[in-house]
Amino acid sequence: MAQANLRLGSIGLHPCDWDQHYYPPDLPGDWVFDFLANELPVALLRPDELDVQCALHGAADWAELLDELQNEDFRLWLDLRGSDMPEGAALSALGQHLEGIIADRPLEGVPVPLWPESDCWSSQRPQARGPGLLTLQGDESPRALRALLESFEQACALDAPVLLVEAPRARFETLQTLVDLMGL
Repeated sequence: MAQANLRLGSIGLHPCDWDQHYYPPDLPGDWVFDFLANELPVALLRPDELDVQCALHGAADWAELLDELQNEDFRLWLDLRGSDMPEGAALSALGQHLEGIIADRPLEGVPVPLWPESDCWSSQRPQARGPGLLTLQGDESPRALRALLESFEQACALDAPVLLVEAPRARFETLQTLVDLMGL
């Protein structure tokens, strides 16, 4: 793997139990994205989540919100598996924050690297060299999580490796701790 540090991010804005165990209970719904973006370096958005954010803020206002994030290095990936390209305004609102797109078929007019799902690393595709997509159930041991991280580290060929995870919040935190302890 390249020299850059691994960036661990969420798949979606509301993975598993995060509404109950991560976001403050009094957090307004239109602040969820801001909260996540200031806590994590990267997230994978599904098209419906992009549509919701653009509806909450308006595409132009959302573009401005992204530019004003405290975490200037925050990046987004889009999950377009089974979906069409978002409307131009929604896609352009992401601007410089859009880092990549994961799709299950070729797409035209993609402004960033497009990764076929088959090229994305996962526990089912441990030889794939692209960004990582990992779904955890919550019962994985720290040893099993470490093995997954080691597998990803060996396989990933990205200059700025990114592992996008859908997991219960406690399991995600364990993964974050392991990334720190392993110096990834």
